[in-house]
Amino acid sequence: MKKMDDKTTEVLIVGAGPTGLMMACQLAIHQVSFRIIDKNESPSKNSGALIIQARTLEIFEQMGIAGKALEEGIIANKLNILYNGRKITRAHIKDIGGNLSQFPFLLMHEQSKTEKLLIKFIKGLK
Repeated sequence: MKKMDDKTTEVLIVGAGPTGLMMACQLAIHQVSFRIIDKNESPSKNSGALIIQARTLEIFEQMGIAGKALEEGIIANKLNILYNGRKITRAHIKDIGGNLSQFPFLLMHEQSKTEKLLIKFIKGLK
């Protein structure tokens, strides 16, 4: 059996987007060593992920960072559906989760801000 030392990484995370960073946060909370690799050298400047769902906000609350995400984000009230640049319909999504969560909405939060929030959390645990 291989002896574990400080140079051993238990988990390799490929991709430092919101999903990879959330995995890193959870591993850090449970003191599991990890290494993140990504093709980019810094957090995203563009947003591929624009919405934070209720369940993610519930986990953020457990981590103590939901308040910061709520400060930085915007609660979505409506969703316009476009096709070829033309509006097809509008859906009202305010309180989409009803009484199912303490966060019954979709939070518009830029990917770059989410990544910075998660990186700050990880650094705070070290």
